[in-house]
Amino acid sequence: MIAIYNRAPSGTGLVRATGEAIAPETLWIDLVDPQPGEDAALETALGIDIPTRAEMREIESSSRSSTTSTRRCRRARPRPSS
Repeated sequence: MIAIYNRAPSGTGLVRATGEAIAPETLWIDLVDPQPGEDAALETALGIDIPTRAEMREIESSSRSSTTSTRRCRRARPRPSS
């Protein structure tokens, strides 16, 4: 599932987007338990490589994730320029 959050119209905070389009005001994208093709679509749209679960297991946990009091976040890596 992809959840996209945009800047609130007030300019402060986030609001969940109603569709799956990435807009200029998009500030946060959650990719939770992606359906087939969702991660690939985001990689193409954003020009990044999203690590697979297997790749995530190989990376030292302190260098791949940040933790707040309620959630853990995975970080995507920018794609190398060709």
